[in-house]
Amino acid sequence: MSGGAIDQTVQESSGIWAWTERELNKLARTPPPVLWHYTDGTALIAIVETGSLWATQLSCLNDYSELSYAMRLVRRELEALHSLHRGNVAVTLMLDSAIDGLQERYSATNEWFVCCLSANEDDLSQWRAYGRGEGGYAIGLSSAVLGLLGARQYHFLAAVNYDTAAH
Repeated sequence: MSGGAIDQTVQESSGIWAWTERELNKLARTPPPVLWHYTDGTALIAIVETGSLWATQLSCLNDYSELSYAMRLVRRELEALHSLHRGNVAVTLMLDSAIDGLQERYSATNEWFVCCLSANEDDLSQWRAYGRGEGGYAIGLSSAVLGLLGARQYHFLAAVNYDTAAH
């Protein structure tokens, strides 16, 4: 491969990431100023001592169907984009890789982790699910700070949307 071809591939790659960022920004919603992490006392102590929130690998979530449903939706959209960009080798290669990475067989070993936060400061369902009875805590976290910290590590904040009509 000649130097010019390599330069072209680098330019195409940069363009792909810029395009991806633009597409993700179209989906982004501004989070509330404070997001809440509901937890029990033991986890609160660990969070304070370590200064860290732990995330869960997606296939280990309580409801795996949420992951498989989302993967099917994203795969369908990527396949549609693949058809639209057949003439652009760099885009189709990136989409091929993304589509392959969203196969169910990879879900147990993928690198996707989540940390659940709530926009609701006082939510009974969150207290019940994560507060473990009367010993629960809701930790308020700045969404702006979370966004800045996450961007440095290629993490991002995204709202979960349970409205199937919007999907």
